[in-house]
Amino acid sequence: MQNNDRPIIIWLLVIVLMIFGTIMIGGITRLTESGLSMVDWRPLMGIIPPTNEADWNKVFEMYKQYPEYQKLNYNITLSEFKSIFFWEYGHRMFGRLIGLFMLLPWLFFSIRKRLSSSFNLKMLALFILLVAQGVLGWYMVQSGLIDIPQVSHYRLAAHLLLAMALLGATLWQALNLIRGEAAETVQPRLRQIALGFTILISLQIFYGAIVAGLNAGLGYNTFPLMAGHLVPPRMFMLEPLWLNLLDNHVTVQFLHRTFGWLILFSAAGIWLYARKLPLSSKQSHAVKVIAALAAFQFLLGVLTLIYVMPLGLAIAHQAVAALLFASAINLNHSLRK
Repeated sequence: MQNNDRPIIIWLLVIVLMIFGTIMIGGITRLTESGLSMVDWRPLMGIIPPTNEADWNKVFEMYKQYPEYQKLNYNITLSEFKSIFFWEYGHRMFGRLIGLFMLLPWLFFSIRKRLSSSFNLKMLALFILLVAQGVLGWYMVQSGLIDIPQVSHYRLAAHLLLAMALLGATLWQALNLIRGEAAETVQPRLRQIALGFTILISLQIFYGAIVAGLNAGLGYNTFPLMAGHLVPPRMFMLEPLWLNLLDNHVTVQFLHRTFGWLILFSAAGIWLYARKLPLSSKQSHAVKVIAALAAFQFLLGVLTLIYVMPLGLAIAHQAVAALLFASAINLNHSLRK
């Protein structure tokens, strides 16, 4: 790391923390069922929240025109509506704040000629992804404003995966400046294993979003068996057969559990394998962090399940998932060619 890169590194790491924060706010928004409280999307004018009773009554009346109020929340008061509106509004505003914090320093550093042309292209790609994330978020919300007051679990999963991709890509750029372009110790086999492990975590995050979108975590709240079965019945009751992998509450929870076991054992295997290798201190530390986070995440997942999705445990489970993904990115970066 060069001294003149320090402000750019700090800027990128703050963006990483902000993306992590908005992932957490998004999780709270989902768990408190607040995501359908804002029924319009105004990227610029929507920044200003209701400021008086008349404004609040106006947005409340808009909410009343949609299925969530008509079918689920028809007894909700204005005060209760304000509490769910708060989380969705905060989630949207935090996303826009990330956009500003990405754009304005980028322009400043570019004007000062502190950024290379290749770095500018990478930042442009990140900014486009961020804008796409906002559009995808509204596309997700729209799915719950038509007939059934529940967002598409497919769109929810895509929204979360894109957020993770943004987090990982931004972290990678920061690590490029911190560490330079070459790995301290090249370990081709471990690099392949780390890449496979990152794909496994991404698949698990995808299924976590599918479970959340279907509310599939509210059933089979026993561990390690599901209602007394190692492989529960009714896993393949949908036709065509592949639909069970995405739409069957039983199957998606079973797969989420299975991937949890795979991640736990894989992390332990990586740690045991890496102990025999002549790794740098950064690489060795990255492996240890992954092993510890995987074990902690597994424990959080079990507790979240058996206590039937309490808010605190569920958010902690999502937070550690994001940290585990970031740690896998860190390990991959330390092993890059």
